[in-house]
Amino acid sequence: GRDANDDKRIEEDEFLKGYKGVARHGFVALDNIEGKKQAKEVFASMDDNGGGKVLLDEWCTFIKNAEIAADTQIGKLLAAEMAKDPAMEALSNQSPSGVESVDGPVEPKYKSLPANSFGLHMGKGKLGASKDFFDFQKCFEPLCAESEEAEKLREEQFKLADPNGNGLCSLAELEGFVKASLQAKYPNTGKGKDFKTPGQDLFKAYRPCYIRAFKDAADYAKDDGKVITGTKTAKQDDFVDFSEFRLFNQYLVIYAAMFDGFAKVDGGGAGRDAGDDKRIELSEWMKGYKGVTGYGFQALSGLNDKAAANTAWAKMDDNGGGIVLLDEWCEFIKAAEILSGTALGTLLAADEAGGVGQVWSAPKKVEAKVKAGNKGPRRVSAGKPSASKRAEWAAKAQGKAGVNAEDPMEVAKTVAEKPDLLERCSDEMRENKEVVLAAVSADGPCVKFAGPALRFDKEVCLAAVLQSWRALQAIPKPMRADKDIAKAAVSQDMVACLHIGSSGTKDREVMLAAVRNDGRAIQYAHHSLKADVDFAIEAVAQAGIALQFCSEKLRDTDAVCQCATEQDPRARKYASAEWQRENPPLGTSMDEELDLKKQQKARRASYLALRSQFEEEELAAGVDPAKLSEASRAHRERVIAARAHARADAEEESRQVGQAAESP
Repeated sequence: GRDANDDKRIEEDEFLKGYKGVARHGFVALDNIEGKKQAKEVFASMDDNGGGKVLLDEWCTFIKNAEIAADTQIGKLLAAEMAKDPAMEALSNQSPSGVESVDGPVEPKYKSLPANSFGLHMGKGKLGASKDFFDFQKCFEPLCAESEEAEKLREEQFKLADPNGNGLCSLAELEGFVKASLQAKYPNTGKGKDFKTPGQDLFKAYRPCYIRAFKDAADYAKDDGKVITGTKTAKQDDFVDFSEFRLFNQYLVIYAAMFDGFAKVDGGGAGRDAGDDKRIELSEWMKGYKGVTGYGFQALSGLNDKAAANTAWAKMDDNGGGIVLLDEWCEFIKAAEILSGTALGTLLAADEAGGVGQVWSAPKKVEAKVKAGNKGPRRVSAGKPSASKRAEWAAKAQGKAGVNAEDPMEVAKTVAEKPDLLERCSDEMRENKEVVLAAVSADGPCVKFAGPALRFDKEVCLAAVLQSWRALQAIPKPMRADKDIAKAAVSQDMVACLHIGSSGTKDREVMLAAVRNDGRAIQYAHHSLKADVDFAIEAVAQAGIALQFCSEKLRDTDAVCQCATEQDPRARKYASAEWQRENPPLGTSMDEELDLKKQQKARRASYLALRSQFEEEELAAGVDPAKLSEASRAHRERVIAARAHARADAEEESRQVGQAAESP
């Protein structure tokens, strides 16, 4: 009844005391609440504004939406009444929290969970995330909170993520950290046929999302534009430092959630299997869109019917290609969160440059102002300028400069001096090869303003990348896989290896160009190359500390370890413990000296033979050894010496095996 204690609002403790008493009222939203834990979840869903109290309007709306979504007789009646009122009809298009339309028995398809420490609000069950995702989230969420306890934990874990202690984590180092963390939390179990590797399986399952988390986090701290000491061109935005480590872990969980939904639709089922081809087609989307409505993302929560699903598809498939790739999926979800001003949106807008190393822009035909957290407001592009707008810009810019906008020669001369004007040129000029070449030769990343056809032109792409490896991010993926283009990029900066795809990192010629520029690029090479003696020698001869990225076997190989430690004494710590014991840093006995002289004599013979071979190969390639720089000659000598060392050791081992076979 109604008495003096009734204040026309329900607090959580009141709901927990009384939820069992309303279970028999026959409403879908109040039925089957099992225990206080689920009751708390229901209260959180009801308390739509997070005020800690549920008013009568919130109570009625929650029950009403559940009835409509479950298509009960009461729901049909309420829906019919809403259809008469345009304002109410608009409200009905909003997804009720924790409920989706069902055919058959009336029961919730997923349990809505409270938001985590940074605003991710995932659901479980048929319409929510997989068990794999929640296992993955458990591993990294403790590092995401803004508390003293979490800060101490991050300090400990960052040391594991930064093995060389330079305060900067590369993508390879952070991938190693993710793998080690998952394997530690979910160790291997069983033996023989029952042997399982749950931690490694989770690492592989969510690997596609790591690079997005890395790039968004790396973009957060202000980049001062200075080249990092010890590198040729790497800057702050090419690494994650401790100030960005919390964000990295948050982005890791967020993008894992996005990928989990993507994988659920791709192939038509939860988990990763043979049906997953890492792209979603329209037919897959129409079959599977209901299965992701419980993920808690703004872009997916309002998909109540096929019309809404079709509208979402048109926005997702931004380039009209008929398929949606993971990048498009993530950007679609990200845009909706930012434009809606959610806690997740504020977090996703917090990276300095936005998106994947680019200025974030809303989807087509969308204009909005975005709150950027503690970074202050950020201007958001309203999408690609129209052809008429570009023509207007071009006319003004070229008119002021006294340029004939219809003369390619004059336009080429102008964009060579001011490459960014290419964006404002007419479509005809952006499709003119001479004009585009003039622009990209002055500023490679301007290739993104070239016409669609020229962005697939090898000569244009190569000219852009030769000017700056960063142009690699602005050209289509098929062009990044071209051997010449990939070599031109990785020869400038090892970070370019992140953008050349698996075909590039498997290619010996491409990766040789990378490690000859920076030996540490071996960390991005395919595992088969990391186990190749000659390839490893090329890497450690350029940078001794690259030894840490070589295969376990090579870190115990004398030729490779000797070459690495000669180039950089610090590399010694990355050699195997056994090699370090057998090769003390100081002092040798008389017998050891005699053995060493014999070994040096054998290596000298191999060295002379290899040197002659190198010179023949260089002459055949048109390289004049006399014209090599001092650094190049030093690198060349180290490579020849190390390979001679390896060859002599192999011959000695073979000789000993032969002697052992001949002895009785």
